[in-house]
Amino acid sequence: MSEPQAPRGALARAAAFVAESWRDWELYAIIDRLIFGPMHPPLVRLLVPTRVRPNQLSASTVLCGALAFAGYATFTRTGIAVGGAFLFLSVLIDGIDGELARTRPEKTETGKVFEVLCDPAKVVLAFLGIAVGMTRAGSWGPLPYPFAASPVAHIWGLCVLAGASLAAQVHARNHWVEVYRRCALGFSEPSYPNLGRVREEYEALRGRRGYWLEKAVVPVVLRLSPRSPRPAPPPPAPAVPGYRAALKPYIKTLSFFAGGTQMIVLIATSFAGAPVWALLYILASDVVFLPLLPLIARAHRRALAAGAAPGPLGLDRVDELAGEGEVVAPGDAGKVR
Repeated sequence: MSEPQAPRGALARAAAFVAESWRDWELYAIIDRLIFGPMHPPLVRLLVPTRVRPNQLSASTVLCGALAFAGYATFTRTGIAVGGAFLFLSVLIDGIDGELARTRPEKTETGKVFEVLCDPAKVVLAFLGIAVGMTRAGSWGPLPYPFAASPVAHIWGLCVLAGASLAAQVHARNHWVEVYRRCALGFSEPSYPNLGRVREEYEALRGRRGYWLEKAVVPVVLRLSPRSPRPAPPPPAPAVPGYRAALKPYIKTLSFFAGGTQMIVLIATSFAGAPVWALLYILASDVVFLPLLPLIARAHRRALAAGAAPGPLGLDRVDELAGEGEVVAPGDAGKVR
């Protein structure tokens, strides 16, 4: 009996890719997988033999954010589209730097420092550019103002609220994915950089030529960081029985509404010349996102209690792990959006 033939043709490959993305949705936002994911491997292959470092790519996303600011600040149809294009480029690069670091390999704690700094910086610049452009135009687009306040108050209020909402969504989502990895899959990748290791890496770089970017940024970060070290992350432990099935629907919902999806909506509405729709969408998504957080915290505690057993994940660790669900850890160092 002959072996079944592998599916051929562009349509079959596309269907297989969509099916794989759907299965992998629990950890990676499906929008990222479908839109940005196919672009990453060829770009990483082009960069591997070059001298471009992952931290330089991370820093370049801030430059893209500044160029997006300049485009949005004009608030012309062309300028808004240019802003959306540079925002798209920044999100694309944001997914490449981590993959390049893992491919070479050059994954370091210093790389997490650049992720924590650069990821929010590019978004702040884009939102600030939108607010400045709307203010200069005296309008936020094709919608009337709902309150008896000045246009400037409406514009800056919307941009600040949407920006704060997006930041909270991304931070909460990253935290719960980190907890999910530890409890459901048995491995951990903290979002915060280990400053002790960052200092060690910086001392090793000081005597080497080049690395001007790290030598300029890392000392400032270390000087401004609190002296008291953060507690060490929990050690890897076996996965909690039943935890993955119980929490997977919540993690998939968080993945859909946080980060990559919001950026795609902002980029698409920018190309259409009306980014106000994206800002309103981000605020409207809180209707789903905010009630979900206490639900996932409760599901987390119940799954730990139901799956507790003697040994490394016995009842003595249930309270410890459940307590960690109350802390939101910022950062996107694991390339999770």
